[in-house]
Amino acid sequence: MSDEIMKRIQKRSALLLCLLVLAGTLTLPVGAQEVPDLKRPVSLTIHHVYNPSGENIPLSGVEFSMYLVAKMEQGGALTAEPAFAGCVTGSSAADWQKTLDAITPAMLKKASPVDKAKTDKNGDAVFPSGASVTLTPGVYYIPSTKIEKNGWVYTTSPFLVSLPNFFEDQWVYAQEANAKSGREAGITDIEVVKVWKDSCHPERRPESIQVTLLCDGEKADLDDAVVTLSKDNNWKYTWKDLDATHEWTVTEERVKGYNNPVVKKNGKMITVTNSCNRPDDHTDDKLPQTGQLWWPVPVLLLAGLVLVVVGLARRKEDNYEA
Repeated sequence: MSDEIMKRIQKRSALLLCLLVLAGTLTLPVGAQEVPDLKRPVSLTIHHVYNPSGENIPLSGVEFSMYLVAKMEQGGALTAEPAFAGCVTGSSAADWQKTLDAITPAMLKKASPVDKAKTDKNGDAVFPSGASVTLTPGVYYIPSTKIEKNGWVYTTSPFLVSLPNFFEDQWVYAQEANAKSGREAGITDIEVVKVWKDSCHPERRPESIQVTLLCDGEKADLDDAVVTLSKDNNWKYTWKDLDATHEWTVTEERVKGYNNPVVKKNGKMITVTNSCNRPDDHTDDKLPQTGQLWWPVPVLLLAGLVLVVVGLARRKEDNYEA
């Protein structure tokens, strides 16, 4: 057989070998360590605690999902699942990083999570999530997560985990993992809406009013912290892209002829309601003029009442004599 024919055979064999790996039909050795017991149950606990500077903030209610990327076969070899064919290329740290980078959202759509679990008050998510779920030994992909709490957006990075995992010369079947957490300030919009309850004297409504945006009780350091509301903008205004970690509200000066404005916040909307201060009278309250005396008023009222009673009594006597 000529050298040229041998080279062709070698090239075709190499190509066939690559195709088998990409198709996931070729098992990949995980190393020279002892063989794992695939009959033993495996589990995973994910700890989600934000602690970049000693804050120790456990994040509850975060849902983690698990996708089986490759099954672990007898002897410890790995066989890629159909949705992730071509991603699993080996068991070294570099190979695992390549696998992690190769997984795409399109692959996840073709696959289904084998289990889901939410973190508890301590920030722990436990797999399997229930007695009805059994985890197959193999390599799992944990996608990223995102949750907003108290104006902060917390995220986790995706990662791979092997169940069981060979650690310190032994197979660990109850695996634990710390989620890599990140945090950034959330963004919010705040809308202020003016509400008029002035059917008693709508003609007294001003053409415009001014409201001031407050950040944590102080005037906001913004160019549009003070805005004018009028019929031209439907008595509304929206501040955009505000830091959600702060407390936002508004204030307004009292309008003549109206009660103090009532400010209520519901989510991202703030309503400022003005109502008439005298619903049965269109005139403002008037204070007595300087030097005017008020004490004779009740005396005169009492004297008038006495005179009325006396007059009625005399009329009754006159009628009786007649």
